Amino acid sequence: MNKRVTYFNNEKNISGRLIQDLRKKFNLSVEDLAIKLQLEGIDISAQVIRNIENNKRTVTDFEI
Repeated sequence: MNKRVTYFNNEKNISGRLIQDLRKKFNLSVEDLAIKLQLEGIDISAQVIRNIENNKRTVTDFEI
């Protein structure tokens, strides 16, 4: 039986910190990023982005 891995080095995702760094580099608020993504057809809320950045939500390879 295959075991699903949901943590790496005790983190739920490895992309949250990078997303936050890039968002800040481009001077975007979480709300601004959510709006830009929604305009591109990616249905994601500001709260979901916060959860990803704060390592409270797992991000699957499909979502990346």
